[in-house]
Amino acid sequence: MAEERAGVTVVVPTYNERDNIPVLLERLEKAFASANRPLDMLVVDDNSPDGTAAYAAELGEDGSRPIRSICRTEERGLSTAVIRGMQEARYDICVCIDADLSHPPEKVPELVDAVENGAPFALGSRYVPGGEMVDWGGLRLVNSVGATLLARPLTRVADPMSGFFCVRRSNVPFEELNPIGYKIALEVIVKMGVTDPREIPITFTDRLHGESKLTLKEQLRYITHLERLYRWKWPLFTQLAEFCAVGGAGMLVDFTVLTLLVELGGVYFGWAQLPAFLAAATFNFFLNDAVTFASDAPRKMGMGARYATFLAACVAGGAVRAGLSIWMYENVGFFETHYLVATFLGIVAGTAVNFAGAKFIAFRDA
Repeated sequence: MAEERAGVTVVVPTYNERDNIPVLLERLEKAFASANRPLDMLVVDDNSPDGTAAYAAELGEDGSRPIRSICRTEERGLSTAVIRGMQEARYDICVCIDADLSHPPEKVPELVDAVENGAPFALGSRYVPGGEMVDWGGLRLVNSVGATLLARPLTRVADPMSGFFCVRRSNVPFEELNPIGYKIALEVIVKMGVTDPREIPITFTDRLHGESKLTLKEQLRYITHLERLYRWKWPLFTQLAEFCAVGGAGMLVDFTVLTLLVELGGVYFGWAQLPAFLAAATFNFFLNDAVTFASDAPRKMGMGARYATFLAACVAGGAVRAGLSIWMYENVGFFETHYLVATFLGIVAGTAVNFAGAKFIAFRDA
């Protein structure tokens, strides 16, 4: 008889998946028997109304079948359920798989073999040669491809949206994980710094029983999750990009107020500049305060002080923009003809001053 190989904990995050559990368990048992490996199927359930956790515990209560369950009553979410499962795994090698049978359990041994043979991370992929999706509509495919492209700067993995993966628990930086939503594989790949994962082709099918958990709310949470990962990987660049995006929106506010005052209010253009500037700066302040420089920790500076400091930075940036562009226009022949280039360089310099004032003074404790 062949020597028994290393055991594996298969983490299964669930919510109302009772009908799928016995089917998944049976298929995993067959796959592990063929691979001659001990199986630890760990169901991590978010207190499902259909009794998923209790049913899973009942299946394994006499010790004859390798299944156990955890019922979480205080916490929710697929990603945190997977983390909890890996933390309470019996074996170092852990696999995450969906309960809905969309991932083929028969592929688990192949993922495990890849990790045992040196891959830091193995992923079941729909987008490598041999992988495919069954019964997917065009809208769902577009949604998946779009989400993948948004994550492309973070990883070159072909299918970072997959939730079917294998990793050694001892290599997972649990203290760094801060997921939101359901894309835990992407979180682990980025936080582990994985550059050479092994992607195993799989056939992805629609769920066997129950309803999909993919909602508009979850898609919005995915965008928030991406922002967190970009900020973690490139903190300064991400803040600068968000700051510039806010500034672009603020420019629209500036132009709108200016136009309304001049065209409808009959206010002199020069005098209309001030309220337009204040409206845009105020808009930018609150958006930057809530997004670009958001902080969960208590702020050392009050809202009024942050606002005043931010306005001062904006005034300084405006002065730098005007002064530099005018100086280049008047003193460098090239810019006399190409004055838009001088204006652009002035804007860049002014934005740099605004950003520095916001980050290091107004929002220095963010």
